Amino acid sequence: MAIAIISMALGVGANTAIFSLLDQLLLRLLPVDNPQQLVQLATRGPLFGSSWGEDRLSYPMYRDIRDRNGVFSGVLAYYATPVSLGYGGRTERIRSELVTGGYFQVLGVRAALGRTFTPEDNVRTGAEPIAILTYDFWTSRFGRDRNIVGATIHLNGHAMTVIGVSASDFRGVEIGDATQIFVPIAMQSQMNPVMGEFSNLENRRSQWVGVFARLKTGVSIEQAQSSLAPIYKQIIDLEVQAPEFVRVSQSARQQFLTARMEVFKGSTGRSGLRGRFSKPLYVLMAISGVVLLIACANIAGLLIRAGQHGKKRLP
Repeated sequence: MAIAIISMALGVGANTAIFSLLDQLLLRLLPVDNPQQLVQLATRGPLFGSSWGEDRLSYPMYRDIRDRNGVFSGVLAYYATPVSLGYGGRTERIRSELVTGGYFQVLGVRAALGRTFTPEDNVRTGAEPIAILTYDFWTSRFGRDRNIVGATIHLNGHAMTVIGVSASDFRGVEIGDATQIFVPIAMQSQMNPVMGEFSNLENRRSQWVGVFARLKTGVSIEQAQSSLAPIYKQIIDLEVQAPEFVRVSQSARQQFLTARMEVFKGSTGRSGLRGRFSKPLYVLMAISGVVLLIACANIAGLLIRAGQHGKKRLP
């Protein structure tokens, strides 16, 4: 009986732990307004240039989609990068998200303290020395000091003014890598100097920003993808006219022109771990489920035998 109880405990514990991982990595929706309306955008097919991660667009392409689509109520771009924070005589490495001005409005995330960014905060390249802390980081690093709003911190040696703290349950759109601070993407050259020209906001040959969009009411993912197809075709038709394509062979040009844009679910955020670990997690969940069923069957068998034994002893 003790062995059966231990087996049951192990089965329940394993299922709970694995389901918790599944929930966080694959199932849990982003803590934003109507997450089911969120989608991600990415190009599929031949690339002429550089790519800095999966499911990325160039910043000019993000602007094209933002300004020319008829199916989204808003579009945002972001890039996650480590930065050095200096404050109170202490320097540490933290994780930032460089975000467009409409990032919080598109997601529907409000400030717990102060304010969030607006599109006007992200207009002039390199001239927006402001930042927003995540609630968790505000709590752990600044002890929930409300006076941090309006205070000056240093990121990569640059003086920045903290204008707000994000909602308590929001840690960015990348699951498994909690963001600690948000910075306008116009500050990309100061926050991410390593990438240099590759993260230039005008470079069409470098795909480095992640892009999310919010579907208009009544628009499906399939309708959005169909609507973007001609827009994307026009964009790449113009791109092959750029000077960089002068020495590119005709066959390479034709291959590049076969690329397409994909629209896919964004309600659970983005995770670099998802593609690698989703299948193993499902397999582990199935195995632990079988173990739990075996333990349940063993206990049921013991209870039945105990009941039968008790009946035999009755006078």
